Amino acid sequence: MSGAKFEIGKTQTRVITTDGHRLALAQTNGAFKLQDVDTIEALIPRKTLAELTRIATGYDGDAQFGIDENHVYFQIGTRTVISRLLAGQFPNYEMVLPKASPNVAIFDCGELAKALKRMALMSDGTSHAVKLQISKDQTIISAESHEEGEGRETVSSQLSGEEVTIGFNAEYLQDILNATTTQQIAFHFKDAGTQAEFRPVSDDISQRQIVMPMRL
Repeated sequence: MSGAKFEIGKTQTRVITTDGHRLALAQTNGAFKLQDVDTIEALIPRKTLAELTRIATGYDGDAQFGIDENHVYFQIGTRTVISRLLAGQFPNYEMVLPKASPNVAIFDCGELAKALKRMALMSDGTSHAVKLQISKDQTIISAESHEEGEGRETVSSQLSGEEVTIGFNAEYLQDILNATTTQQIAFHFKDAGTQAEFRPVSDDISQRQIVMPMRL
């Protein structure tokens, strides 16, 4: 989808977006104070969200939000943004969220980001594939391509559960780390063939990043 779904309730707000290969969900409590309704659902275009991010940078105050059948309205300080809503049906994202992930690996975001950046240079230019071999107290990240050769790097990690060797698109993992503001990130997984989940550790806003692994 070229935008995000907003699910706004009196006590909880969710924002969800997906491109078919990965899904991001952010959830927070008390973000909106609704008037006259109990819930609001809206599909808001990506360009509108980018513009809201731009004009809200540095603004410290309440924003006004309204919606009708076809449009959404934002008032941020003295600025107003009016946008058409996206048409269509948002995918049933609840079906994608992992129900049970018994294995968890904890990484330092900075260390993992630097290692992925280096290994991404060695990965195939089309698939951007990297391999993670996760063991009890370390993870070996490797990549190879016909043009660049192969690379291998070890980062520290703490695993609770079964060891695994799993492949990912390096760019997807880098996007997740770029959006994570905490020092550590938790990688929840069932096995090497089912969707994996990344969550910031000790974050006030509940964030869930779902990524499909790659076949090695």
